[in-house]
Amino acid sequence: MMKIKFTQKFILLIASSLILFIATSFLAANGAGIGSKEFINKVLYGVILYLWATWMYLGKHKFYRFFMVFVLVVYTFGFISFLFVPSFTPSTITQIILSIIGILVNVIIISVVRNERSKVAND
Repeated sequence: MMKIKFTQKFILLIASSLILFIATSFLAANGAGIGSKEFINKVLYGVILYLWATWMYLGKHKFYRFFMVFVLVVYTFGFISFLFVPSFTPSTITQIILSIIGILVNVIIISVVRNERSKVAND
């Protein structure tokens, strides 16, 4: 069995966080659909920031840890904002579940990045 490298696991976590954010944004659009300007803006900004942070992380560019944590904290607050719904329908319950999973994934990624930083700082 082939072992998955740390970097590949990290990219999978980042990709899952982005996919959860897109899915939750779609559910929060409430029938406005994929063509709505608000949904397109959320998805574009999310994709750009997640890709930029991942590129900086993979290239180990200056301030990559800070930027990755910043992006994840911003989108964690985005997931938190999806928790506040006016009514409970099957769609909004799914939105709440995806938001909670997204928050947990982002917290895991943040802890991984912060632990990596402490190892480097202690050397």
